Amino acid sequence: MQRYWMVLGGGRPSVKHQSLEAARAEAARLSRLDRGKKFVVLQAVGELLCPAQEPPPVQWREPDHLPSVWLDTAIGKRWAT
Repeated sequence: MQRYWMVLGGGRPSVKHQSLEAARAEAARLSRLDRGKKFVVLQAVGELLCPAQEPPPVQWREPDHLPSVWLDTAIGKRWAT
């Protein structure tokens, strides 16, 4: 894993800075734009990857019987089949 830094405080962090100096400069720039708000420089210390698994197979099943009358709950109307 390559080391990187991110700035937290102005929303969701989205930029990976390749150096601590670049992240500090970005935090300073953001703090000048939004005075009084705290900006924190975060360093990535590790990563975790959960392997994707194949989803279980989907099976289509028909009901044993169909009702002779359907109720349309959106409009409160009954339909006969």
